[in-house]
Amino acid sequence: MLILWHGRLSYKRTAKMSNFVFHRGLIISVIQALFTCLFYFSTIQIYNGFLMMGYATVYTNMPVFSIVLDQDSDVNSILWFPPLYKTL
Repeated sequence: MLILWHGRLSYKRTAKMSNFVFHRGLIISVIQALFTCLFYFSTIQIYNGFLMMGYATVYTNMPVFSIVLDQDSDVNSILWFPPLYKTL
């Protein structure tokens, strides 16, 4: 019975995290593209490897804790109203 509740939370967390990671990569790519266009299409990297690794680590770790600690519904409401599971 708890598979409804745990499955719902897992699905929502995975969807939020994948959306977040996609947008993180998009931000990095847009900044690099603008930098390249601004400096006459030279192939200079705006960020070095350590800075990119730090950005990805810090920028990804903060939302992970907020996503893991988030609960949208309690167990009883999911068990009493299974259509809530279909609203995903």
